[in-house]
Amino acid sequence: MKNKIYAIVIGFALVGCSQEELQPKAYVKWVENPENGLHMEVEKSGVKLKLQYQTPAYTVLNELRQNQVETKVLLDRTKAKMGMEYFTLKMSTDQNQPFFAERIKSNGALANYVNNTMKNDLYVVDKDTLRCKLFHYENMNGLAPYDTFVLGFESSTNKGSDLEFLYDAREIDLGWIKIKIDRKDIDNIPRVATI
Repeated sequence: MKNKIYAIVIGFALVGCSQEELQPKAYVKWVENPENGLHMEVEKSGVKLKLQYQTPAYTVLNELRQNQVETKVLLDRTKAKMGMEYFTLKMSTDQNQPFFAERIKSNGALANYVNNTMKNDLYVVDKDTLRCKLFHYENMNGLAPYDTFVLGFESSTNKGSDLEFLYDAREIDLGWIKIKIDRKDIDNIPRVATI
């Protein structure tokens, strides 16, 4: 019985709430398009933060990189990712340079912060305040014009009106940073066309 309920929940996550249906590559582009409200950007004190909300289906499709996906493959791979809210956070200076990459080379405490304790300063509010459970810093050693963080938060059982991403950035002298994602934009995510 539990597996049937889980399959129904995954099915809804795959098909989305919108009536629109997109091929996998078009779905990925749709999620990444800032006009659709899932890719937000803020700037504070010369630091740019770009937050990308990611559905479990989006993460799977990004891994597969195919334009046709079988329903069973998508369901099976998405099932393992359910129960989490996923995000990618990119940080750069206003001169389009990575914020952390150069600084951590000469600052051991900052390197420790970025690699170990920064996750304790990240939250998502969805009625409940959720702590970061999945955290990975991708150090590109300055090859990209930003630092990338892959983040995961347990899904709230109490859905609020909007999602709020909070970063207590006092460790890097930026204070609190808040990025809001409207629930209507999450509810408007299209379905994935499968074969």
